[in-house]
Amino acid sequence: MNHFVCRVFGILIVLVIYTALSVEGADVAYDASCAAADAVCNEANNVCDSGTNKCACSTDSFRNNGGTACVTKIAYDAVCDAADSGQCADTNAECKDDGSGTNKCLCQATHYDSSNVCTLIVGLDGDCDISNTDAEQCSVANTECKSDGAGNNKCLCEATHYSDSSACQLRKKPEETCSTGHCVEHATCDTVSPTKCECDAGYTATPTTSPTMCSGVVKFASLSYMYVVPILVSMMSLLR
Repeated sequence: MNHFVCRVFGILIVLVIYTALSVEGADVAYDASCAAADAVCNEANNVCDSGTNKCACSTDSFRNNGGTACVTKIAYDAVCDAADSGQCADTNAECKDDGSGTNKCLCQATHYDSSNVCTLIVGLDGDCDISNTDAEQCSVANTECKSDGAGNNKCLCEATHYSDSSACQLRKKPEETCSTGHCVEHATCDTVSPTKCECDAGYTATPTTSPTMCSGVVKFASLSYMYVVPILVSMMSLLR
């Protein structure tokens, strides 16, 4: 009887030990298979990647250049090591020279810094955030985020430029060859050959030589008109 009890007791001990080992799991090193149900990645910041069934760095960490550990990813604008890959916490940032010889996690060329978050740069006629005053939001030169007149905020050409669908070109000056909508403010493209920018009624091309704009200066019909007015005034005085 005692022999039977001892055997049962021994089996129970074995079961307890086996269960304990199963709960604890088998330690698995970095990049080793963790497919087994009891596998446990034994390094800090390691998880079992469901895609590869291998122990890999967690999403908020990266493998350092020496390959010795998974360390926490680096925040935006913080110093980094150009030799390491995937180290920047922002997926749209990269480790590069900040212009002073220091390597930092900064936005890629396709993105701009919006309160320390790398945001995709907006192209010409693309939707933008008008509350964001960052000049880098619009990617095309001489554009700004403003209303398109239809209730939408878009990256559009500044008032001094016009769109050719891919870029913003400087508006045409008075007397320059033009197309509709390409002239400076207060000027219209005369479509009768030769096509050129003409100042609107009530506006004069200024300066007189090589004009650059149309201003609200009185435009006399001819120089002789300047002499006619004083003469008429004098004659009216004599008749009184």
